Amino acid sequence: MVCVPSLTFEKLSMTVDQLRSILLSLHVASLLQWNGYNVHIWEPAYGASAAFSASQMCSLFSYPPNTLVAHTEVEEAYNTLAQSSYVIAVTNAQTSDNKQPRLAIDLKSVLHNTVEALGDADVDDYDKQLCKYYIDAENKQVMEYLCAVNDFSKLCDDENKRGRIVNVTSKRIIFQQQQMCLAGYLISPNILQNIVGVGLVRDAHYEGSNIALKAEHFYKKYREHVLSAHVIKYGDQVHNEGWKHQIETMTKAVITWQLLDTSCESEVKLNMSESSGKSWSGSFVMYNLARLKTLSDHFNQAVSKGTYPGLPVLSDIDLTTLTDEEEWKIMFLFVMDFPELVKSCLESFQQGQGKLFMKIQTHRIARFLTQMCRVLSSYYRRVRILRESKPHLLPVMHARLYLMKSVEQVLENGLHLLNIEPLNQV
Repeated sequence: MVCVPSLTFEKLSMTVDQLRSILLSLHVASLLQWNGYNVHIWEPAYGASAAFSASQMCSLFSYPPNTLVAHTEVEEAYNTLAQSSYVIAVTNAQTSDNKQPRLAIDLKSVLHNTVEALGDADVDDYDKQLCKYYIDAENKQVMEYLCAVNDFSKLCDDENKRGRIVNVTSKRIIFQQQQMCLAGYLISPNILQNIVGVGLVRDAHYEGSNIALKAEHFYKKYREHVLSAHVIKYGDQVHNEGWKHQIETMTKAVITWQLLDTSCESEVKLNMSESSGKSWSGSFVMYNLARLKTLSDHFNQAVSKGTYPGLPVLSDIDLTTLTDEEEWKIMFLFVMDFPELVKSCLESFQQGQGKLFMKIQTHRIARFLTQMCRVLSSYYRRVRILRESKPHLLPVMHARLYLMKSVEQVLENGLHLLNIEPLNQV
């Protein structure tokens, strides 16, 4: 079983770094589920709900229903830590609520004495500067995380399965995440902990700046780009309420590609003053999928009117009628290769259980879909799929329709892995 905690927020106002980590957490969870893992996503109650409700992104970047909400009482997690032999001091500082003293954990001793349990490679991954870690019961961010670890451990015990927590964490707080991982080890030694480091997001206009970009400003900027593009194409009618869902879904696609098209450990540089080619990759994929859905609708309408006969079953389709080079390129390089691509995203995860830091190839899905749509768009502009209803033309038309159906399925699966809702029309 695998638990993917979302990022614990150090501030109420969400940053783009945090947004990227959240999108990557959901994407990693989807990749793990696709590859057969039993996945639970933990949504922290502290900070997260307030940050989401305070921004316009609440309806866009929502958590899936299979979330793990911590039920362990803070006192239980606190007491488990307090009983550990690695708690080297209890300060006189008192919390304001339950008057429980602050705990100081000797992380160096934890690492030194747990090599056998964690493994040499895992221990070596931890920062050498880890020393004392102070925890008190009123630190809701940390305590909720430890409560979730405890709950997940109980869940694994109930189902007799080994648990593994994958922390998708911004590199801004990678040191704090290591502290929390070791504290989690004291709560439940049987749970493996992994960290997927997420590169920072910077504004290209402020090279070298360490200022965290605000997610709300980022979202509004790209929504303006999407809205402007729709106004140019469809006119002022796009300001009507009926267009809101499409504008927001397209904005989510654009943002997802901006943040996930780069390998997760690498830095992302944004130029929010203009719309780059990468900015529009998400909407390009959405448009191509909607175009295939429209093609299918047109065919079904023609069948209902008696213009075409119904589509035969696949076993009756003559695929040798597909003679165009791009048709076989689409089939072999994209449709047939997609399942292996999804598996390849987790190669290092599956091979490196003894390592703290994991590399998951989260950028591959977005890039794959973009590349497939480039080939598809070229093919679709050049080849007419719905032909005249003549007996000698029907076999190739039916074969092409099945090819387009398979592409449509791959695009839908890919968008699902990216936590994006497909649009039936654009």
